[in-house]
Amino acid sequence: MKKIGIIILAAGVGKRMKSKIPKVMHKLCGKTMLSYVIDTALALNPEKTVIVINPKMDKNKLVGVYHNASLHFVIQDPPRGTGDAVLQAEPIFKNFNGSVLILCGDVPLITPHTLIELKNFHYNTKSFCTILTAVPPNPSLYGKIVRKGEEVLKIVEDSDASPEEKKISEINTGIYLFDCKELFNALHKIKPLNVQKEYYLTDTIEILCNEGKRVSAFSASDWQEVSGINTRKALAEVENVLQTQTIKKLQD
Repeated sequence: MKKIGIIILAAGVGKRMKSKIPKVMHKLCGKTMLSYVIDTALALNPEKTVIVINPKMDKNKLVGVYHNASLHFVIQDPPRGTGDAVLQAEPIFKNFNGSVLILCGDVPLITPHTLIELKNFHYNTKSFCTILTAVPPNPSLYGKIVRKGEEVLKIVEDSDASPEEKKISEINTGIYLFDCKELFNALHKIKPLNVQKEYYLTDTIEILCNEGKRVSAFSASDWQEVSGINTRKALAEVENVLQTQTIKKLQD
């Protein structure tokens, strides 16, 4: 059985939440949204679980809840993009021979079942990276998956997409499964050639493709499961989904 490690990206401040509380610490049905992601991560029995946080977050509040779990917290300071956030976890994965699953701390509806399907697909296709994708009702706001069959050629942001690429309905969810060695090798090759001068995790996809290393895409069956939270409106919508799920379980 191949080893799996998990990195949860939770360092975002979440300016659009208009709150002093870090985005992933906002609560859904009494639990922080980050806690939902940690619970899902631990259900996969990972060898290592790393949570990337910002310096304003109180990790002790999480350690208290998960005192029996082996969680590693690393701080991203200053914030320099998602690629830089993942790099903060590199020392913990030194000499780790396995796969690394990247999760987002603001995607609380993701389930172990979908991630197990992603993992199985990744191993069966012998990919160096597999991107979890989805087909939402309105894909125009997201990075588009440009693929040839099962293999991914690149991820293109909607603002940079050609008229033909804008028609693509399959989008990037921000959840990935990488070969550990290839992940960090690619991260060290990223250059911040953008207005924000940030290191984007998505740039690793083009790097791997240019090196002839297989990148695949696995589409989640339920687009709602990969819904990210960036605003108070989205927070309320996801809480409504969780409440509906809870009510259905009780009814059953």
